[in-house]
This record gives sequence, structure tokens and C-alpha cells, in this order.
Amino acid sequence: MSIAQETYQPTAAADGLRISTRTLGNLALGIIVFLSGFVFFEPAPYELLLVPLLVIWFAFGLTLHRAFLPLTFFMFCFICGGAIAVTQKADVADGFFYVIVTGFLATTSIFFAAVVADNPLQRVRVIFKAYCFTAIIGALIGILAYFHLIPDSESYLFGGRARGPFQDPNVYGPFLALPALLMFRNILVKPLAKNFWNLLGLFIILSAIFLAFSRAAWGLTVFTIAMMTLIVFISANDHRLRSKIIIASILMAALAVGFLLVALSIDAIASLFKERAQLVQSYDSGHHGRFARYGFAIQWIMEGPLGYGFGKSRSAFGEDTHNIYIKAFLVYGWLGGIAYLLLFFTTVATGFKHLFKETPWQGYFQCCYVAIIGHALVGLVVDIDRWRHLYMIYGVFWGMIAATTILKHRQKATQTANGAANRRLG
Repeated sequence: MSIAQETYQPTAAADGLRISTRTLGNLALGIIVFLSGFVFFEPAPYELLLVPLLVIWFAFGLTLHRAFLPLTFFMFCFICGGAIAVTQKADVADGFFYVIVTGFLATTSIFFAAVVADNPLQRVRVIFKAYCFTAIIGALIGILAYFHLIPDSESYLFGGRARGPFQDPNVYGPFLALPALLMFRNILVKPLAKNFWNLLGLFIILSAIFLAFSRAAWGLTVFTIAMMTLIVFISANDHRLRSKIIIASILMAALAVGFLLVALSIDAIASLFKERAQLVQSYDSGHHGRFARYGFAIQWIMEGPLGYGFGKSRSAFGEDTHNIYIKAFLVYGWLGGIAYLLLFFTTVATGFKHLFKETPWQGYFQCCYVAIIGHALVGLVVDIDRWRHLYMIYGVFWGMIAATTILKHRQKATQTANGAANRRLG
């Protein structure tokens, strides 16, 4: 058994009270993650149940590790920037409520980091099993609703597009991307005989992403799958596995093309696909289109270093900026905008140092890394500052960074102790 496995063995069965408490905590964690896939209204059940869970878990000694201090610090600066920017608004109360909600989501990110760092392998498995389960259920709801195979199907559609148990297809689709990536990676690295459920789950989720007709979700899915294939190929340490990765990738690409051709044989799907597949939509161009609004927003940013709080673009043009980086500076000021950028770049740089290290949670780590970069690219054309699942991914990712740091220190301490023991015996 490796040191990594020894470090995170479950507590002995004799400690019955501790095991039952841990099991209860993991069950609550799984339920919370499962509920993140149902956002019909706000506040969603996810927030309503997570509030007491946060209080209870921190009250019983959940610790903040210094390894995820960058996450904590930059999230704090982001929210402070938003609080300062609110003072520039006439309607301060409405602006503060917006920042408070974002602050809560930032807290959930730190919570997930602390939970994972405390017991990484077990809790990462709980989190992602629940995430995949809720994604498959949400995907099935979206697919069945699209073909009007469930009661009140229109409640799960938006403009003829599947949105499942979400308010917006443009959030629904990206929410499904990480579970699809996890299943795709399993297919690449595991024997074919053990991949039936991964293949079935991946097919269901990719079908739902397609029927969401979200360009952001399509781009995110293609980018993350391509990047994951490259990372797994580089990580593979034998030629047979690399050959399997190449063959599996080609076969799945061929199946995807076949699925697309079959889907486009349905007139309703083909018509909407043709409309949504255009790179530039009618609302992107024009004097007050999406891209034109970027120019106005950049000018406002240069004129207002303290920010403007939520609603500046909406009050001027009737729509938000649809760019997370511009929005970060507008709504959270220069302090919040710079903090947001630094959080992303610090996450990418720090994560890259651990990307190819062999740990019990390496697969989850690589998937989160790719998902974070993919969401950052999506943020160029979509506001993602309130996406619950992204805060969770950031938190879990930094929790695994902390866990890897702890594991490295324990391995070093064990090696030092073994060396000292050998010298004494010698």
C-alpha cells in the first residue's frame, strides 16, 4: 500500500460515534451537492440547506488550511470591492443584497475547500458521485421535456431549448460539463468492460448539452474534452494506454458525429441548430449589441475605479454585459476585478504544479483544472459570477491543492522517520 493510501485510511471501526458523525456529514454533503442541480427559483434549496450546514460544520471545528489562503484572500477582496462599489449606487439596499448573495457563494467555495482538505479522497468521491447523479437526472429531465415526454414539459424549456431544472439553458449546459468530463476521463483510462455506466451517462449528458442549444456549453464541452484528452495522454506512462486513448478518442469522435447527423435529421432540431450555431447572433452586433456594450463598459471602468454596483449596464441597455471580466470591474470595482483575475491566474499557476503529480485524487484534480480554464473562456461571453457550481469547483480544487500539500509533508515526515530508524538500526 502506498503512503498516499495509508495517509487517508478511514477511522477504525471501534470509534463508532466518530464514524457515524462522519457518515452523517458526508451524507449531508452529498445531499447539498445533489440539490445544486435544481435551481428553479432563488434562493434555491441548495442555498437554504447549505446555510445551516455551513454553521454546523464550522462550529464543530472545520479548519482553514494555509494552502488555500489565496482562494480565501482573493474571494474576500472580491466581495470587499463589491461592498465599496455599492456605495456608488443610488439604491444601496438592492446593491448590497446582490453582493451579500455573491458573498455567500464565495463562502461556499471556502467551505468546500476546507471540507475536502480535511478528508480529501472520501469527500471528493462523495461530492462528484452526487454531482454526476444530479447531472444525469437533470439531463434526463431536459431531454424528456424537449420531446414532450413528461407532464408540464414547457416548464423545463426556454424558447424551445432544454433548460432542465434550471432557469436558463446557458447555466444548465455548463453545469453538465464537468460530470461529462469525469465520465469521459474514466472511459479513456479504464478497461472497456468497466465503462458501460460511464458510456451511458456520457451519452445522456452530452445529449442534454446539445439540446440546451447553448453556444457557451457547446464550446465548453468540446474544449474541456479536447484538453482532457491531451492531459491524460501526457500523464499515461505506458504505450498501450496511450494507444487506447487515441483509439477511444477517435471512436467517440466518430460516434459524436454520427449522433449529430441523426439529430439533425429531425427538422425542429436542425432549424434551431442552424440558428444557434451562428458565431454572431443578432443581439451580438449593432450599436447597442453585446460587443458594442463592451466598449461602453470599458469606458465606464476607466472613469470609475470604485465600481458602480450591480445594474449599471442593465439600466443603460436593458441587458447585462455578458462578460465576467468587464462585469467584475463594473460591479466590484477595480479591487474586485483585479482580485477576480488574480484568483484565476493563481489557481491555474498553482494547479499546474500539481497537475501531473500522482495522488489518489489526481483524476478529479485534472477534471476540475480543465473545467476552471474552460469556464474562464466561457466568461468572455457570459456572466458567470453567480454560477453556484463554479464556486463549488473552485473550492473543491483548492481543497485538493491543500490535501496534496498535506500529503507531501506527511510523506516527507515518514521518509525522514524511516531514515532515522534505519540509521539507528545500522
